[in-house]
Amino acid sequence: MKPIGHGGKRGEWLVQFLFMLPAVLIFSVFFVYPAGTSLWYSFTDWNGIGRQYHFVAFDNYMEMFRNPVIFGTIPNTFYYAALNSTFLSIGGFLVALALNRKSNYTSTLRVSFFIPMLVAGVVVGFVFREMYAPVLNADNMGILNRIFYTLGMEGLAANWLGQPRTAMLVVALTGIWNQVGMTALIYLAAMQMIAKELYEAAKIDGAGYWRQVYHVTWRMVAPALTLNMILLLVNSLKEFDMISQLTNGGPGTATKVINIA
Repeated sequence: MKPIGHGGKRGEWLVQFLFMLPAVLIFSVFFVYPAGTSLWYSFTDWNGIGRQYHFVAFDNYMEMFRNPVIFGTIPNTFYYAALNSTFLSIGGFLVALALNRKSNYTSTLRVSFFIPMLVAGVVVGFVFREMYAPVLNADNMGILNRIFYTLGMEGLAANWLGQPRTAMLVVALTGIWNQVGMTALIYLAAMQMIAKELYEAAKIDGAGYWRQVYHVTWRMVAPALTLNMILLLVNSLKEFDMISQLTNGGPGTATKVINIA
């Protein structure tokens, strides 16, 4: 067998380049170009509509940090990101554990958990805003409060989105419902790559199910945990459409994140 010469290496590089070219073009058109133009316009006084603008250097950034409303949204933004990322990481792992077990209902459960991923944030916000609607009278209340009334637990009914102490928690729970499928999908992919011999060895050593989960599954999906945390933090810090539909930053500034300010 003849060794690959310089011509062979150039041919191999060309093939690799042609395979990467479509992805590079799509990434450049839909991410690099918009990000670059957004960065440029942030140094101008462009109003977003007209064609005329002037270069203003760092004036926009100075105004942003001088604005108490914008500056005050930073704690809310990181609070939402911390809630969302922490509970999604744990909840997604538990969901993936359930979906990784073989049963007659596994396929149905996988579809039911992954469907929310396909729903736009605006739609999620609109639907859950109606679900969390407060009690106006016996015939006019949200689904959640209706459940409490039906079960005779009227004391638990509340204005979930209208109270500062519950609004952010409810918003975070809605985000968890919307994203848990993606988080579980990444965990599930990592779980299915774990060698069965590891579980068999753990069983021989007398490890029960939860000890196997801790000593084998959890440790082997650690790279997936890192990936999930990065994706969840980035998505949480960019959240806009769902929160704008749910509360638009209210009540007051309880759920006002930096993208809504």
